[in-house]
Amino acid sequence: MRITESNEFTNSGTLTVPASGDEDTAQTLANVESFDFSEKYTSVGTDAIVKIRKTFAGDQRFTCGYVAVAGHNMGEDGGSLVLKVNSVTKGTVSFADGRNSVVLVTFAELSLVTQIDLEYTKITSSNQITITFLAAGTVLTVPNNGEEAGYQRPWLTRNIKERVVQNIEAAPVVVLTNTLSRRMSLNVSNMGRAFLESTWRDFQDFAALGAFIVKEQDGDDPPGITDEPKSSYLCFGPRFVTPKAHPLSRELGKASINFQAYTGT
Repeated sequence: MRITESNEFTNSGTLTVPASGDEDTAQTLANVESFDFSEKYTSVGTDAIVKIRKTFAGDQRFTCGYVAVAGHNMGEDGGSLVLKVNSVTKGTVSFADGRNSVVLVTFAELSLVTQIDLEYTKITSSNQITITFLAAGTVLTVPNNGEEAGYQRPWLTRNIKERVVQNIEAAPVVVLTNTLSRRMSLNVSNMGRAFLESTWRDFQDFAALGAFIVKEQDGDDPPGITDEPKSSYLCFGPRFVTPKAHPLSRELGKASINFQAYTGT
């Protein structure tokens, strides 16, 4: 399990749409930097490929171990996404399953990142692709794969609730469907003092700023699990639980956080 612990994408740099990138000049490209999901960028729908590039120069450059995309409609088109860092492909994601999943692509950390590219190839060139949130930075590897028995996996289910109106024969006549976020809890037991006093406190400082992203399946963590960028969800509304000491050792403790999860599906 990986959790984002920083987001340097919004701090500085220059956003552009490369040539033949399905750009809509009437849209505000900078909306993809904001965690406010009421602000979006939508392509014009005249080119087969959507492109977004951000370049960093001088002291704008940063260490990067992930690129993430959330709040999009790529699944409705069914095409494929390529994410590049410094012109090298770090992840290719297919949306043939029809789901608008949150995507978190992770890789070995790179220092002094100068360019990040998003390239989405459509199935239907006239479709308009919407992107709400892009992020990049470093990730935290959760010890013990971050899971205790009973941990919920929201990316494997549908986050919907139906309200049904029935007639006098008890048959459904009206069905209203709402999409809901799930309330989640992440507990990490038997953590050393160094983890709790440094890594976990730094993560909480970042999470308190608004949002972080969890990726459950990250290749060899745990061993034998296939890397799946779409096993991810955007987390918000954090509630921090006071760490608890281990009953047998003051050198160990339990780290916990509650949050709401947006899967995008």
